[in-house]
Amino acid sequence: LYNHELIVPNTLLIEELVTNMTLSSNRVRLVVPIEIDRMESIDRALEKMQRALDNLPELKNEGMPRVYLKSVDTYYLNFDIHFSIECRTLSQLPRIQSEVLA
Repeated sequence: LYNHELIVPNTLLIEELVTNMTLSSNRVRLVVPIEIDRMESIDRALEKMQRALDNLPELKNEGMPRVYLKSVDTYYLNFDIHFSIECRTLSQLPRIQSEVLA
């Protein structure tokens, strides 16, 4: 099955139960974009984000989340937070993203 493309019609995905036979892990990588006021110090913004990430129990023992400054414009500092988690339920992902944004 290596180096082969498998085409699954959308109707099959919607109407039938589909099992991912190549899924080897429940680890999910997420990127959460963050906008912060341009007047905020970059160092202070990084410190605040890191402190918030350190307080999320789901990220403990998951490897260090990475925070990248993506761009600076007239009004905002734009960051991306990259991290991965062991996903137990689908509802876990939006909740964790929401907590990172808070």
